[in-house]
Amino acid sequence: MTSGHNLGDRLHGWNALIERLGYEPNFHDAEIVELTLRTTGEPSSLSIFVPSFGKSYRGTEGLNVAFQLRRIRSIRIEEWAERNFAYGIKISDGGDVLNIEISPSAGAAGTIAAEEIDVVVGIDGPKGLVR
Repeated sequence: MTSGHNLGDRLHGWNALIERLGYEPNFHDAEIVELTLRTTGEPSSLSIFVPSFGKSYRGTEGLNVAFQLRRIRSIRIEEWAERNFAYGIKISDGGDVLNIEISPSAGAAGTIAAEEIDVVVGIDGPKGLVR
């Protein structure tokens, strides 16, 4: 789910994700697979698995989606668990930052604000990201 005009202009890879899915996602029931925070070098990342629920994502059971985060301004995560499922993930343009808001179904909730976010889409199961 998004907020703001032309989010795809600021969120590299967003339009490709919409094209792959056939709709603008709200990430309902997506599993948060990994959250990696880095202080230098490689970007930090939030990786999720979006189940297909019978839809065909090129014959797979779902999609891996990684949000690569650069220059994180703030992060707040609560109720981290062994497995974390989102009721929804909202991405919005906050002007000088892009915001990710995680609403929980089970497990983690929170927000991440970063100056840049890239979306990388993979096509295998929840074990690993394939580009």
